[in-house]
Amino acid sequence: MTGMTEQYSTEQHSREHEYPHVAGAAGEENETSVAPDAGAAVAVNAVNIAASGTTHNTDDRHHAPFALHNTIYRDGTATPMILVHAFPVDHHMWDACAAQIITRADARGLDAFALWAPDMPGAGEGPIPAVQDSGHVAADGAYTDALDLMTDAYASLLKHAGYQRAVWVGLSMGGYVVMDMQRRHPELIAGLAMCDTKASADGTAARANRLRIADECERDHTIEPVMHFAEPQDGDSSIKRSDAFIKQMTAWIQAQSPEGIAWRQRMAAGRPDLNDQLAAVQTPTAVISGECDPSSPPEQMRALAEAMTGTEVSFTQIPDCGHFSAVEHPDIVADALVDLMARVQRPERSGQAGHGEHSEISEYNETNRHSETSERNGHDARIEDNQQ
Repeated sequence: MTGMTEQYSTEQHSREHEYPHVAGAAGEENETSVAPDAGAAVAVNAVNIAASGTTHNTDDRHHAPFALHNTIYRDGTATPMILVHAFPVDHHMWDACAAQIITRADARGLDAFALWAPDMPGAGEGPIPAVQDSGHVAADGAYTDALDLMTDAYASLLKHAGYQRAVWVGLSMGGYVVMDMQRRHPELIAGLAMCDTKASADGTAARANRLRIADECERDHTIEPVMHFAEPQDGDSSIKRSDAFIKQMTAWIQAQSPEGIAWRQRMAAGRPDLNDQLAAVQTPTAVISGECDPSSPPEQMRALAEAMTGTEVSFTQIPDCGHFSAVEHPDIVADALVDLMARVQRPERSGQAGHGEHSEISEYNETNRHSETSERNGHDARIEDNQQ
């Protein structure tokens, strides 16, 4: 039976959010990562996955089919946390949340852990794989192997840095990587979080729409087909309708390339259905859902959580929050992720197994829990801006 911890937030945000676009405000974009055991530098941008699944190192990013550009918010020796971003943006969507994860984790006395946010291929600084390096191309133009190849690249990134496991966090398209990691590399998972995402493959109409967008982006060399992600829609959260959010999301999308947008759409269109992986999850898990999310609404996210019958799942539902929960409410998402990391680290400290350790269902009042955490942490300027 799934153990599910219910967490609801009733906080409302009256002050405008700040969304720092410069990575240095919250982290630093790095081409090297320090291995936890020896301090030897590992070239992160040069971790490449060929179609055969073999790995090699090279500094020539133009010939690297699946090179990953990694942003390291901080290094650490404990099990790392890897944040996988949404579409159609890049790792910058994690900047504010990452800063708060670090602050809250340190305040709770957790062992220092590395915090990374690699760009997907074709996102931000991530090189765009060539068609011939993207695996099988379906008759309709979808890349049916690309998710697996990308997931293998994330796995290689972790292993090249000398780590054995990580806590994998995926938001929206990032969740596809996390579920595929469960399918292909479950031994690399210490915990996982699914935020505003799904495990199912695209239906016929959704797949066709992705490929239409990919065709238009490539043909007209434009990103206009995805600019609607920055435009307020009926039923959106007050934050997504704010001038600050619209300005920041617009800048993030405009920083993407048409070819990179198209590659990610073809990858997502060709991904497999991964619902059968939900019951296979055996590590501590968090599911986070924005109450106003039209594409992954709470009832769907709750069903996803309930399908994870082999582990304890904490479910956080955030009012006045849409699809980009880590951007709209970085403080609440950070709390949920720090809670997850605490669950991962406790068995490591006590020597207990971390798989399927709870079956009871508990409920918590998110408002009280969040207030207690805030008093314990204190507020720096950035946290205050995002909470009020």
